[in-house]
Amino acid sequence: TPEGVGTTNTGAYDLYLKALEAKRPGSFEALAEAEALLKSALALDPEFFESLYELAEVYIAQIGTGMRPTEDADVALVLARKALELRPESVNAQVLNIRIQVIGAFAANDFEKISALNSAASSALEAPNLPSQARYHLSGYLQANSQPDAALELLAGAIELDPLNPALYNRRGAFLS
Repeated sequence: TPEGVGTTNTGAYDLYLKALEAKRPGSFEALAEAEALLKSALALDPEFFESLYELAEVYIAQIGTGMRPTEDADVALVLARKALELRPESVNAQVLNIRIQVIGAFAANDFEKISALNSAASSALEAPNLPSQARYHLSGYLQANSQPDAALELLAGAIELDPLNPALYNRRGAFLS
């Protein structure tokens, strides 16, 4: 496996790469296939950071499409927290944890928790060298908090970092419509 990847298990890494490819279209079938592949990768290496992170992402995408109930945010949060334990310095994992907690807090109408999470998200926005994926998630936070110009600016930075990522353009189009 390449240096810096969170596993030495080549089988887990292969399944992870297949999951990324499967996930790309974002359809119900694609997300279900990515979920199965990521679970298989984690069966081979339960401490594989990237697979934990991506499986949490898949669950959140499935919640967003209605494939999973909002209550499944708790399952995604367990995965995201485990990923964050493995790499506490990962801004992507930090932001994903905030995002999942916001989903759960909204579902529970826990406005006190939402307020606290807004503070955490605001702090995350100030992280140096904010990665593309974190920018994507935080743009949704800004949009939901009636800051469309800041959301679009954050997305523009994400697109500059990752110009071949269709999800970034999709989100920008949704914000502009």
